[in-house]
Amino acid sequence: MNFRPKNDSIALYGIREKCARSQGGAVKSGRGRSGILDLPVGYSMTSGGGLNIVVKDGYAESFDGFAMPDAASTADGESAPLGRGPLTQLALAGRPSERALVRRCVRGGVVGRLIRELYLGGRNPRPLEELRVSEYARARGVPTPEALAAIVQPVGPFLYKGALAVREISPSADLEAELAALKRPVDRETLARKRGVISSLGRLIAKMHGAGIRHADLHLKNILLPGEKGGPELYLLDLDRAKVHDPLSDFRKRSNILRLYRSVEKVNRRGKVITRTDLLRFVMSYAGESSQSARELTVRLGRMLPAWRLKWKLSDALGV
Repeated sequence: MNFRPKNDSIALYGIREKCARSQGGAVKSGRGRSGILDLPVGYSMTSGGGLNIVVKDGYAESFDGFAMPDAASTADGESAPLGRGPLTQLALAGRPSERALVRRCVRGGVVGRLIRELYLGGRNPRPLEELRVSEYARARGVPTPEALAAIVQPVGPFLYKGALAVREISPSADLEAELAALKRPVDRETLARKRGVISSLGRLIAKMHGAGIRHADLHLKNILLPGEKGGPELYLLDLDRAKVHDPLSDFRKRSNILRLYRSVEKVNRRGKVITRTDLLRFVMSYAGESSQSARELTVRLGRMLPAWRLKWKLSDALGV
């Protein structure tokens, strides 16, 4: 995997020069300033219709004539579980049983109220960075939907709009919805399923941290549970703005866990969904996957929690 999360040389935004395939399988810039557009293995770049698209080999036909979806559109008019941005379903050419989900890049928080979908152009547009982190995560054994294309639409000389297309996992539900349905287990099978989901969540987050990945927006809606029966393998969603660290410090790992815990507290305000036993099960599973002491992890998280709760109250007051 040719992945360099920080010191890369790709300049996808605003590329207008012709590109040619080099012997090593990368895309060589006609400008020749940096020489190579460093794309993940198995991807190439195509341009047309005012769009620059980095697409997985074998899927270029599906994006012929592609038009950037509106930032307010969703899949079949409904919200689908794939992170914060709106979704549009896309049929895949030659694959009648498969579909892609295209998620527009949109801002959240205070800035998003002012500038929702425009980003400042540069060497590393957000859709491409997310695609690369996604491929890196999959290569390291972290389950996440397969990224099929990163799409960039230049807007004027300095700005762009972006989108990411991933293979749809169907049927599926986000973890918040799934846990809400399992809120009050009434039989052993349902209780066992909830325990399995919580344990799987701990292993997933530990795998992500073991790969050096820090998720920028880790909450229950950004965890996907496929609808198939059997083992509850979870998928990580929305790696937009995720960072790869070598290594990821223990403090950043705990901070990421507390970010997830914040979403647990928000859900529990609407009715007890996650119990103290569930939290302990998560910690035990995370610690087991990462070869840490569950007791030490619990103590350190407990020491950090008061300061983080103060930060969350401030964020809630500001509406961010």
